Amino acid sequence: MKRNTILWILLIAVILVTFIFNQMLAIWITLALLGIALLVYLFSLPFKKKLIRTMQKYVRIIDTDVSEELNQSIERIRKNLHSLYKNQKKRRGLIIFLNKRYIFYNTVSVSKFLELFNNGIKEKEILEQLKEKIGLRTRAEVKAIKDTLINHKKMEKSESIIELKDQIRKSEIY
Repeated sequence: MKRNTILWILLIAVILVTFIFNQMLAIWITLALLGIALLVYLFSLPFKKKLIRTMQKYVRIIDTDVSEELNQSIERIRKNLHSLYKNQKKRRGLIIFLNKRYIFYNTVSVSKFLELFNNGIKEKEILEQLKEKIGLRTRAEVKAIKDTLINHKKMEKSESIIELKDQIRKSEIY
C-alpha cells in the first residue's frame, strides 16, 4: 500500500478510538484534518496553473526542464504531469509519456503535427519536417504523439492515405 493510504487508515482508526472515549474531541480532530486536506488541495491548484503556463511558453519541453524552470523536485513535476496526462481531453497542447519521461507540446506543435498527418505524410517524413520546427528526435516520439492524440480523442483513428495505398499495393503483389 502507498504511504498516504496507510496514513489515512491510521488517522481514521485514531479518530474512531477517540470517538469511543470522547466524542467531542473526535469531532474536532476530524474538522482539523478536513481543514488541512482542504488547504493542501487549494495550494495545489495554483501550482498546476503555473505549471501549464510555464509549459505553454515552449514549443516542446521535457519534465526535467520544467523542473529546473520552476525550481521544483522532479517527483512533484512528474506527479502533476501524470494527472494532467490522464485528463488532457479538453486541454490545449499535448503531454506524452515516452521512455519514462513526460514531454509537453504546445498547441502550435500539435496543430503542425495534425496538419502533416492529415495530409497523408508518413511518420518518417513528419519527423524530418518537424525535427527543426518542434524538436522531435525519434520516430517513436512521432508514434507516441499519434497514439496519445488518438487515445485522448483529439484525432480520429484513421490511417493516412499513403499507408492505405501501400497496403493495397502490397496486397496486389501477393
